[in-house]
Order: sequence, then structure tokens, then C-alpha cells
Amino acid sequence: MLNVAIFAKYSSTLHTIERLLDSYHTQLFNPHCYTYPIPLNPEFRANTFSFFILSLDDTDIDALALAKKIRQLAPAVPLILTTTRQRLLPDLLTLDIFACIPQPIQKTQFFSTVKRLLFSLKTTPPLFHFSEYQKKIRLPCENILYFEKKRRLVIITTLHEVFSPYLTTTEVLKQLDTSFIQIHRSYIINSRYVINSGNNKVTVTDSHEEIIHLPIGRTFQQSVKQKLRRL
Repeated sequence: MLNVAIFAKYSSTLHTIERLLDSYHTQLFNPHCYTYPIPLNPEFRANTFSFFILSLDDTDIDALALAKKIRQLAPAVPLILTTTRQRLLPDLLTLDIFACIPQPIQKTQFFSTVKRLLFSLKTTPPLFHFSEYQKKIRLPCENILYFEKKRRLVIITTLHEVFSPYLTTTEVLKQLDTSFIQIHRSYIINSRYVINSGNNKVTVTDSHEEIIHLPIGRTFQQSVKQKLRRL
């Protein structure tokens, strides 16, 4: 999942951009929204973001100052601008802008820009590879709810179906990023779908809002708590 920082003066603009990102891909982006003017102090970890989107809704000089500050903090992170003020462009072009999208934002142009950006980042949703009944299968990791180990089998529960390939726990973990957490000798969960957690169990939900409770093994309790807290 890509961390995206979105800056705008109005919350309505933030919500519009959030909806567009979600419409492009429901699980690829993790937006962090900010209204300016805001102080970007040293605690703002600019390099933890994959890209920035900055909306220039008016002639407020704070927007240009913010764009310059972002570029100082993260000179290599792509910056997308949306603006109604073409006269600001000469100043903005000195900041190494990835793209400038006119407002009101058109979905087609926004999607085209994001597609180019993802290509430049060489980012595609990760896939989980396995074989079942001599058929090779590739699943988007974002669609996997959890893995359950049952003897030699691993039960893979996704948003829409269930698979049962022969895999070891080690083979499963090798293909997963940090959004997946092992909570028990028999269970590995996708933290994106966790809605609640306690000392002994976590609760996940699928696309049909079905509630599923999974146990946390005693030897995993502390690490699970720490990992979920960091998300």
C-alpha cells in the first residue's frame, strides 16, 4: 500500500481527491490528508510518502510556500499539483513537478496521471503465487483476508473465494509484505481487514461485512500488539 500525502485548503477538495484514489484502486493507496496552512516540522516524515498531491485552490501564498517546503523535505518524491491558477505555474515548474492537473479535476486525466506515476514508481499490486490441482494461480495480496495452516494444506481465504494449496508456513511468509501478520502458528492475517483486536483474538471483516474472529497464540501476543499499533 502506498502512503500518499494530500494537501488542500478546503476539506471538500481533500475528499474529492481521496474518492478518486479509491476509485482508481480500492486497496493501493493510504491517503493522509492535511489542510494548509500547516507547519511542516521535523516530525513530518516526508520521505515515508510515495508521492504528494497538492491542491492550489486560490492565490493563497501559503500554497506555494508549502510546495517549496515539501520539495526541500523530500526532493526525490513525486509531487502532483492540481490548480485553477495558471499564472502560478512558472514558479511551480522550478520545483520539479511530476504533473499539473487543472481544476475542476477530471477523472480521466487524474487516472491517466496516476497510471503514469505508478509506472514511474514501478509499482503494481503484489501477487501471491501458488499451484492448486496442477494449475498455477496468482492472487492479488490485497484480496487475501487470512491464511490458515491445516496439516500440509494452507487454506487461503480471500474476499470472494477459498483455495487450499499444499504450502509450508515459511513458503507463505516469503511472499508477504509487512501488512500481513502471523498471529498464531496456524494463522496469518491481512492487517488491512482488521477491525478490532484484543489479547486473545483479532476480528476481521470481508467485503460482505461478515465478522470473523481468529485466535492469537500466546507466543505471538506481544508482537501482534506492537505490529498492529504501528499500522
